[in-house]
Amino acid sequence: MKVLVQGGEIHTALTVVQSLGKSGADIVVGSKHQKSISYYSRYCKRHFQYPCPADNPEGFIQCMMNEIKNERYDVLLSLGGEGMLALSKYRDMFLPYVKIPLVDHDTLIKASYKTETLKFALKNHIPCPETFFVKDRDDVNTIVKELTFPVIIKPSHSTGSKGLEYISRSEDLIRSFENANKIYGEMIIQELIPPGGGAFGFEGLFNKKSEMRAGFVHQRLREFPITGGSSTFRISVYNPEIEELGTRLLQKMGWYGLAMVEFKVDPRDNTPKLMEINPRFWGSLPLSISSGVDFPFLLCKMATDGDIPSVTDYKKGVKARSLFYEDFKYLLAVMKGLNTPWGYHSPGRLRTLREFCRFFEKDLIYDNLSWEDPVPGILKILSPLVRLYH
Repeated sequence: MKVLVQGGEIHTALTVVQSLGKSGADIVVGSKHQKSISYYSRYCKRHFQYPCPADNPEGFIQCMMNEIKNERYDVLLSLGGEGMLALSKYRDMFLPYVKIPLVDHDTLIKASYKTETLKFALKNHIPCPETFFVKDRDDVNTIVKELTFPVIIKPSHSTGSKGLEYISRSEDLIRSFENANKIYGEMIIQELIPPGGGAFGFEGLFNKKSEMRAGFVHQRLREFPITGGSSTFRISVYNPEIEELGTRLLQKMGWYGLAMVEFKVDPRDNTPKLMEINPRFWGSLPLSISSGVDFPFLLCKMATDGDIPSVTDYKKGVKARSLFYEDFKYLLAVMKGLNTPWGYHSPGRLRTLREFCRFFEKDLIYDNLSWEDPVPGILKILSPLVRLYH
């Protein structure tokens, strides 16, 4: 199998390349950057640079089309971002030449934009935090008396914690909204789910009939920023309620391919509530692969064969850390200490340090670190020092 991986600069690219390379596939990686960590994998046979999809979508599509026509690929995988949106928009142009296991453009937009996702989820009775969709200052003034503070404001379209802000007082809301609105446009105002309920992710692979062909659930143990961000330490778990909610949401959308659905359990009623959909390979991908669900391989296999048998059994209790340097950032944040007006309190320093220093636990893996393919991991560890030197 020959696979073209688009999005080599995205942090999940290395995991995808290593997964497919170990299965025997020939991998070529494309990126908008001249240099990417995934280029240095022993499994990357060749790499090339294309125009930035956000700045020059026409040039990007043309470059990708030239690559596809000049080389014979079985599968084109897009790892996310503007490149994925562009490829989904022009997907039909590529299908005569290569398999693209990617959902249609309209559905991808629905999953990529928080506003569209939450509206769809509420319409289909998926539990969500209380949510208000606001476009301008007048909208905020209209709802401010209905809000119970603290609240969170989020951009309609962003990833992770980018643009997220916690608001504890009504008098701060207008100012914060206007500042964020200038940068991000349409915003969402949500109630704050109190800490203590746990955060989970459901990862699923669906065929063209939106039937689940692989499923996996993980729980976040640590994240950075510590008040809510990307996971730095997580564990594979069994949680049928999370799996059912995630599956139902994606099937209602008519999903095809991969997606990860994030939930946070509300400790006030023990109900998992939807945070967002990640319609792409997710940061905790190494955990699912190590637990027995090799999503990159299964996705390519489904693309080439049309369908695959279901894979839903996996090892529970496997842990994965993003040690360099996200988990270190978590440790430093806890050492500094943080108490917020909305009820978040940093974990105890001594307990956190003891847990952090458990480097050799049973069934523990480290993101991007591999004895079989060591060079990219070493480069990732050294990259901050190289940037500092330059």
